[in-house]
Amino acid sequence: MNKKFFYYREQPDGKYMICPIYKEFPEDWKIMGSWAVLPARLFGLSWPDYLRYCIQSGAKVRGREHKYPMIIWEVQNKMFLNDLNERANILLDF
Repeated sequence: MNKKFFYYREQPDGKYMICPIYKEFPEDWKIMGSWAVLPARLFGLSWPDYLRYCIQSGAKVRGREHKYPMIIWEVQNKMFLNDLNERANILLDF
């Protein structure tokens, strides 16, 4: 059975962000850097390539008002999320 490692979290403005389900990761698992970069690494992409991939998949990137770019989805792209969770299940075999 495949685990869900990520989900869409609805923002106050009605848009969505992909977020990790932290409890699915071992407590002693150390993330070096931002959790936001984890999906890029699971897809085998650099951060800029991941941003481009998200845009091609229907997301928008907010960045001017923020220190770090944020990937925002107007509507949930379930195929993208399923691919990310499937990739996580393959690569994060704990």
